[in-house]
Amino acid sequence: GEPMSFAKIKIYPPSTVEKNVESLISITDRNGLFSFIPDEDGVWRIDIEDGMGHAGSISVASNTSSKDTASTLAASRKLPLAITAILGLSLILNIFTLWHLVIRNKKAASNAH
Repeated sequence: GEPMSFAKIKIYPPSTVEKNVESLISITDRNGLFSFIPDEDGVWRIDIEDGMGHAGSISVASNTSSKDTASTLAASRKLPLAITAILGLSLILNIFTLWHLVIRNKKAASNAH
């Protein structure tokens, strides 16, 4: 039930699953996550092994001709609402600070004359 950090991943495309020839070897990140974009339709096999006796295998079906792939990728790149709100507030605060500094410098310059 726990993530497999830095575990070895082997990905087998549909054309080589029966031949047991992987097309990609990688590792998970510290949270046990990884991703790949299938370039072939069919059922892909993914094997995972953490080097400490824990291992598993799953099969994932893909349809690369699906029009939903582009929209799914675009949606996955969107920032969460909280981050978007913080970035927006930061932008407003930075604009206000810049405006305040410009006004202060103009007043200082006019008082110096």
